[in-house]
Amino acid sequence: MVPRFRQVFVAAADNHPADLGGYVAFADRSLSGSADGAALYAPEANEHNSFFGWPAIILCVLLGWWLRERVLVKTALITGTVVAQLSLGSTITIGGWETGIAGPFRLLTLLPLGNLVIPTRLALLVVPVLGLLLALGADRAAVDRRRDSPLDHARRGPPRRHRGACGPSSRVPPSHQG
Repeated sequence: MVPRFRQVFVAAADNHPADLGGYVAFADRSLSGSADGAALYAPEANEHNSFFGWPAIILCVLLGWWLRERVLVKTALITGTVVAQLSLGSTITIGGWETGIAGPFRLLTLLPLGNLVIPTRLALLVVPVLGLLLALGADRAAVDRRRDSPLDHARRGPPRRHRGACGPSSRVPPSHQG
């Protein structure tokens, strides 16, 4: 028996998946884009929401690697990866060619109202992930630059020498003072 939600709603999920090649392509309205190149990955300009270009994808990977020790960055990368994979639709396409490889979006269509989600719109959720990585990378670069500046060294004074637990200490506990 077919579930009731499948009888009422028409499946729209496979109508607009994002193309895997579109993530590294440029939109036709960008400086590096062209209408012919963008049409290979999406027929209409309003579906170019996953066209970040290869420099942005490479920068995202490098920033993710540089900032990998932060939990926020790991969470953002996992979220961006999952959402990008879901945006590929039920069957992954590359350059307009259907590969026949089942995408993870196929599982989402089994849920009630999941078949009404337009996969290419999920690519819009990758934009905040890229923005977050850029902001965190710029912040860390600014902090590292400030930390290495001569003015900062003058403000902090000479570097402190840390001694181990057995070494002499300038502080004596109050109970041992004469």
